[in-house]
Amino acid sequence: MDTARRQLTSLADVARRAGVSITTASRVMSESPHPVAAETRRRVLEAADELDFEPNLVARGLVAHRTSMVAVLVDDLTDPAAALVARGVEDDAFEHGFSVVVGDTDGDAAKEVAYVRKLRAMRADAVLLATGGADGSAHREELVRQLRQVEGGGGVIVRVGPNGSTPSDVAWSRRQAFDVTMEHLRDLGHREVALVVSPGRGATAAATVDACRAAAEAAGLKLPPGRVLNGTARDVPRTAAAICAMPGVTAVVAAADAVAAALVAALQAEARRVPEDISVCG
Repeated sequence: MDTARRQLTSLADVARRAGVSITTASRVMSESPHPVAAETRRRVLEAADELDFEPNLVARGLVAHRTSMVAVLVDDLTDPAAALVARGVEDDAFEHGFSVVVGDTDGDAAKEVAYVRKLRAMRADAVLLATGGADGSAHREELVRQLRQVEGGGGVIVRVGPNGSTPSDVAWSRRQAFDVTMEHLRDLGHREVALVVSPGRGATAAATVDACRAAAEAAGLKLPPGRVLNGTARDVPRTAAAICAMPGVTAVVAAADAVAAALVAALQAEARRVPEDISVCG
């Protein structure tokens, strides 16, 4: 059977081949709890297989008010942590019969809001946000409004990040993570550190700086304001040069793993050995 024929195969074709009504064929193909005789079910499934029939999931979703689609939004897909989140969601979703759509917001608040609006229109069953683009921005109110609309339509919202506020959130502690990092650096003999955070993250970046500074102070390390830099994986040469110009700094903490990995190469290009001359933590 040619490609055009496969694309045009409909439920009516299946019903005709099996010698049943469209309603009966629909009950079989949708696994409806409505009773259907075993022999009739067999004929319908056999006809569907012969015709290479695939149910129209879009049409089914309109009727059932669900699409079996899960969306994952991240700030940067090149960040290993974000990729792990997306991969983990995809693995579990596939096992449960869901398809996954992944969106990269680039840390842009307006883009994050636009994605959620589209996902709302697509009737996504769930939206998982591992982002921080709209925190503290002018788009925050609109993002919250759109997310409430998704929930109002029966969708599930999951936020991955620090200080989760709902039962569906996946929360972690910035401060605890930085405490472990700073204590480790202290035990290695470091006394002065620098911090690199992603620019344009509003309240997210501010909270990261506050947590890191508090952890550094608790561990007896120095992290003055002048040693907090904005940087991304794309501009690490400039960031590395700035770090090398800081007297006394022997360790740098990057808030993103991708930045930490890029910094290792950039610092080596500045003739700094890692970790002999300077340590890098992600």
